[in-house]
Amino acid sequence: GLDAARKIAILSALSYGVLIPPDRVHTEGIRGITEEDVRLAHENGYAIKLIGKTELSDGKVLSMVSPRFVPLSSPLASVGGVFNGVLVDTDMVGEVMFYGQGAGKLPTAGAVCADIVDILSHRFEDRRAPVFEDATDESIADFSTYVSKNCFLRDGEFLGTDTLSETDADKKAKHLGARRYRIL
Repeated sequence: GLDAARKIAILSALSYGVLIPPDRVHTEGIRGITEEDVRLAHENGYAIKLIGKTELSDGKVLSMVSPRFVPLSSPLASVGGVFNGVLVDTDMVGEVMFYGQGAGKLPTAGAVCADIVDILSHRFEDRRAPVFEDATDESIADFSTYVSKNCFLRDGEFLGTDTLSETDADKKAKHLGARRYRIL
């Protein structure tokens, strides 16, 4: 989840002009995912994917990374291996997806070389780098109040879904003795 947190911090800065340190991005990794979770997800029409999300909530930036249940009908469900997908929800055309290699030494080296060539080929032009504001407590949303649709799993059983705040979803999972996943 740490690599995805760095990527979502960059996308947050590009989207909202606020530079959020990766350690301020709520981050959950994939270590807790079990084969049973993957099976239950698939049986119920989902794939489990590590998803980075950023949005503007009441004028504050909310950025997070966590495993999510993604509907099999979503183009993000088929992203795998060294590929990344970015789904952008736009005002004019709705959802737009960008897809390509985003991991591994060769794609990373290729991207670095392309950036160096771009810098060198435009070095005499008056190009200005984007200016970002440093994140403050006032510019970062309170993650505990984030509301999402969740599903709950226990002992090989899909217990259902509920739309709750982070705090309430954690309480429900604890009460049920269940694992919780956010749903995309």
